[in-house]
Amino acid sequence: MDNKSKITETKNTNNKNMGATITLKDMVSVVAGILIVIITGLFILLNFNSEGNDSNMAIEDRYKDFSLGWHLQVGDRDEFVNLPVEIHAEANEAIYLSKTIPRLSQYYAVVTRNFHQELTAYVDDMVIYQFPAEKKILPDFIITDDWNMIHLQESMEGKLLTLKFQTGDYGFSGYIKPAYLGEDNSLIQYLRASTAVSYGMAVSILALGIIFIVLSLIYSKYEDSRSQIIAGLMLAAIGIWVINRSKMPILLVGSSVKFYLAYICLMLEPILIMLYAGEKFKSKNRKVTHGLTIAFIVYVAVVLLAVHILQYPLDQAVPLAYLAIFLSSVYLIRMLWPISFGKESDQLSAFLRHSNRIEIIATIIMVGGVCLGIVFDFVLGSDRLWTDVGVLPKISLNSYAIGQLIVHIYRGYHNVEQREDLQGKLHDSQLELMMGQIQPHFIFNTLSSIRTLVKVDPDTAYNMIYDFSNYLRANVDNVTNLAGISFASEVEHIKSYVNIERVRFGDRLNVEYDIKVSEFTVPPLSIQPLVENAIKHGVVKKIGGGTVWLRSYAEGNYNVVEVEDNGVGFTPERLEEITKSMTEADDFKYMETDAQPNLTGNGSENHKSSGMRNIYLRLREMANAEFEFSSQEGQGTKVRILFPIS
Repeated sequence: MDNKSKITETKNTNNKNMGATITLKDMVSVVAGILIVIITGLFILLNFNSEGNDSNMAIEDRYKDFSLGWHLQVGDRDEFVNLPVEIHAEANEAIYLSKTIPRLSQYYAVVTRNFHQELTAYVDDMVIYQFPAEKKILPDFIITDDWNMIHLQESMEGKLLTLKFQTGDYGFSGYIKPAYLGEDNSLIQYLRASTAVSYGMAVSILALGIIFIVLSLIYSKYEDSRSQIIAGLMLAAIGIWVINRSKMPILLVGSSVKFYLAYICLMLEPILIMLYAGEKFKSKNRKVTHGLTIAFIVYVAVVLLAVHILQYPLDQAVPLAYLAIFLSSVYLIRMLWPISFGKESDQLSAFLRHSNRIEIIATIIMVGGVCLGIVFDFVLGSDRLWTDVGVLPKISLNSYAIGQLIVHIYRGYHNVEQREDLQGKLHDSQLELMMGQIQPHFIFNTLSSIRTLVKVDPDTAYNMIYDFSNYLRANVDNVTNLAGISFASEVEHIKSYVNIERVRFGDRLNVEYDIKVSEFTVPPLSIQPLVENAIKHGVVKKIGGGTVWLRSYAEGNYNVVEVEDNGVGFTPERLEEITKSMTEADDFKYMETDAQPNLTGNGSENHKSSGMRNIYLRLREMANAEFEFSSQEGQGTKVRILFPIS
């Protein structure tokens, strides 16, 4: 049996562009963008409040008076009530609230909130307002809750205003909101001021999500940012829902389409959470995560299908979405715990450990805050701070968003620093490889051969000088090249080197080429050193010499390069030493361990091991390649490199 070692690295796609660097200007631009969003949000918030402050007290007093003494009729209930009032109505039952219109001035209006019911306003027997008023795009059962501005005329003073709330097939159980009376512009400013804090916090969640996505796209040059993009989509989706629930009266009448799209975003949230978990923990519990993701997709599809087929009120299906979000968030916390506070965290660097802890704490705060909001809203029926349009869930969501953003900026910048450090090490290793190849004795032997051939075989000397100059030029040109070259160019470099060695070793060296694919990119000075090792440490040391084979071919999703010789091979002990030396490069997992390899190598044996480690490191980091190494003493060695076609 051959002694064989397969050295493969988990796909490390953080290395899309080894030549890219992030600058201070990039970081300043990102921070400036964040500050602009925050300052803009504060400006809007303060502007809404300042515009409404002058008239807030007057409207507050007026609406308190106007919300008193309404005549309520629903089922067997017939009484005078003060708004807000809790009401229970049967399916398709009408709720009537009526009140005599007091003294009016020009531009007066009544503003009230429906709660997913159709609303019709009458003055005496004349219809003056209907909601929804827009052309219906969605089915009748998808009706939003929003502000309704009912414009009045001075001639309506002293007449009876009746508000008819029409329930759907599933009835109604909840509060009829207060009614406001005043000048339309003043009412709008008052309502905007009243909802500005809630709306501003909701917008900030969406803004942070967008910033998160933009940052992820910036960092995609340096790392695999798919999980971070999904995290940004998570924040953006929940931000759209919370903005809808904040009920800022930017438009006078709400839109059922707007509410429906917001609900779709809410239902997508658990799926996004599971996709985020799948990307963040690619190699852990993959089957469980994949299965749960499919389960949530099916769950969301079934809920939406049931809503449409059964015509179940969309607002009453909201708890089903909250349940899915809660379960998926609990699973995310379960996945985060071992790498944050569990035993697995001890194996991570301090940076990763702390960033994971920030993330799990932010996640717990988010889940806890939203759960409290759900309890107070749907269980206790509270109508203030703790509701889903109140402050607490938004505080927790903002805490999560800010925590995620801090971790992302810190992680991205830390990763960029590590990439730049790795780039320097790759450059050093490339320079080391070049200097290792152009050793004084190699130059001396080559020049001595040329000097001898000039007299005895001028044509061969001429060709050797050409090959030697090409060889030197390729080495020097590729010292700073971290972008890669075509395999065809590397083959030409190899041929120049082999032609030189053939002159030196004569019939003892035979090299055969079987190149089926050549138009793909490889790191410079990565294949030629393997051919050189096969010649110097394989066939040349064998009595009578031997053959080196260089092959390339496509296999599945890979372009494969093989360097094989029938030389002396390696003992099992030496093979293990070389394998161990190469896998030391795996310790250089930035952000995953504090250990970094020594790439210099001292002494002849260490230098050989260092050279192989450098080659492996560059193949992995620059080409995302896999490396297979096998050898048998007395029979030869084979190196197989798999370059992903993608």
